[in-house]
Amino acid sequence: MKNLLAAILLIASSFCFAQDQAAVEAAQEELRAAFEADQASRRGATEPQDPCGDAARRLRVLELLGEGLITTPESKYYAALVLQHTPTFESVSVSAENYLIAHFLAKSAAESGYRPARSLAAVTIDKYFVSQGQPQKYGTHFALNPETRYLEFAPVDPETTDEERREWGVPPISETMRRFEESGQSSRRIPESSERPRCGFNLEL
Repeated sequence: MKNLLAAILLIASSFCFAQDQAAVEAAQEELRAAFEADQASRRGATEPQDPCGDAARRLRVLELLGEGLITTPESKYYAALVLQHTPTFESVSVSAENYLIAHFLAKSAAESGYRPARSLAAVTIDKYFVSQGQPQKYGTHFALNPETRYLEFAPVDPETTDEERREWGVPPISETMRRFEESGQSSRRIPESSERPRCGFNLEL
């Protein structure tokens, strides 16, 4: 509950202290560039190719959020996607709160009519619940079994209906499982994680 309240307060503060329109538009373009860099670093790869770049982008998103500059549906979507790439090491998130913030941003964007954000809202809340050892809601997340080193479908809240999934742009579980099997990921054993990358940042307060 404490994490949830902190995330809500952070997003609420960003709306209360929104800056002038030019600054908001500049932030949206910066976030678009961050989104494109995030996607480019993953294109054709099964693992993140630029972990330090990921970390720098997440820090910048949080900075822009704190400055109240993430206010448009597009900006919220770009920011949510960058934040949801917070890494996990041995099934433990570096910062599970990032998933929660990403969820609220994507949900707000979706409710403003930005349809691409719907499925991202579902993915991010599933990531948050799984990171907290709870059943996921929509059924979008596969978690690493640390003993077998294979990805396994994380438990799902049985009360969530396919109608709810459809509302948030998520396919039925049977379709998700079919895609997972066809992707070949079910038979790919993941090696033990190497040491976390050491990324040097100068954070000026």
